[in-house]
Amino acid sequence: MIFQTYVSAQELNSSIWSFNEAVGNHFEVAKVIQLIPDKPPSSHNGWQFFMSGASAITNPHINPRLACNVFWQVIGSKLWGTWSATEENLATFEKKDPMEQTWEWAVEELSEDSQRFFIMEPGTWSELKHSAIHACISLTPSVHAAQDFFNVNDVDSIVDVWKKTEKAWKSKIKNPVLANNHPKPIDKWLPYKLKGNQNLDETVQKAMDLYKEACHMVEDGKSDEVTRLSELCDLLPLVWI
Repeated sequence: MIFQTYVSAQELNSSIWSFNEAVGNHFEVAKVIQLIPDKPPSSHNGWQFFMSGASAITNPHINPRLACNVFWQVIGSKLWGTWSATEENLATFEKKDPMEQTWEWAVEELSEDSQRFFIMEPGTWSELKHSAIHACISLTPSVHAAQDFFNVNDVDSIVDVWKKTEKAWKSKIKNPVLANNHPKPIDKWLPYKLKGNQNLDETVQKAMDLYKEACHMVEDGKSDEVTRLSELCDLLPLVWI
């Protein structure tokens, strides 16, 4: 069994646990936004901790659809498997029932060229790209920490993933499944100085375009195993922060 928790400790606000130290040193800080839950504990700093016993298995899955992930191994050892978000892998993932997406299935059915296996030991860290299929097995009692974030430089590849799975959505859904919490239309929150501005920084324009594209997806009910409307609605505020 795997438990998830938020931990508050003074040490988590400094050293490797600092967001700028853990993420900002590897990316341009101005283009990275932390992904914080809607109602975190009052002292929550963005790190999530996953605790598991030896032999606990997390089967292949995809994390929130706008987020990258940095994770650190704190205690014990954990085996990870990752598969890139290629068109072939995403189509295979979409067709399989979530209950049947096992390690064996991933190794046999997902692209061998895109797979990577590695063991995390205490003090080591790794980055997980957005939409990547991944899974892990605790080799010993284990604790790892994870920080989710949105990087505006990923905008093009995020839209590309959505387009790659559109065929799967059309073939699977006859009646659109509309989300209950529609995101705010861009005109409702966009600052006046940005409206009609032709001299915007490229990353700002791309973030705005991503927001518009995602709004259309939600309005049309384009939801599948790869692009879930509920997660898009929850994460879209990241784009306009």
